[in-house]
Amino acid sequence: MNARLFVLGMLAREPMHGYQIRKALADSRTDTWAEVLAGSIYHALAAMERDGMVAVQQVESAGARSRSVYRITRTGRAELRRLAKAAWDGAPNPFPTRLYSAISFMQILSRAERTAALASALERTEREIANWNRAIDVKAATLAPSATLAMRNAKAHLALDRELLRQLQESAVD
Repeated sequence: MNARLFVLGMLAREPMHGYQIRKALADSRTDTWAEVLAGSIYHALAAMERDGMVAVQQVESAGARSRSVYRITRTGRAELRRLAKAAWDGAPNPFPTRLYSAISFMQILSRAERTAALASALERTEREIANWNRAIDVKAATLAPSATLAMRNAKAHLALDRELLRQLQESAVD
């Protein structure tokens, strides 16, 4: 569902080829939380073209490479609306499952392994917060206010994860 929603949403803004969609999702950091992998963008485009939700507007050629530029169709706009409504049906997921799984079984590791794992996780979390700060600084002016709020919310979640990791470190990881 996410790949279709995001691909259709991007095409509702303007016709694009798959790489442009992929780059826009990466630039806005959407790919980090939306679970939209690069390959799923191209798969979604092919399936939605088959289903009449998108159509090739033109084919661009650059050397030996060609790219299809897609536009959303009337059927695609109806599907985008349906998916946008359906996205509100699920409850928010407050659990960073990978982190919580690691914490749940951290006692299996030796004290040295736990210490190293926590330090590494904390370092990655700090880098991710810095990445979100840069993305917000760069993209906030060009994004819808709701998207900027979502980005700030994601950064706040990471700050909470950072605090959890710090507390685990301080508790001597026992």
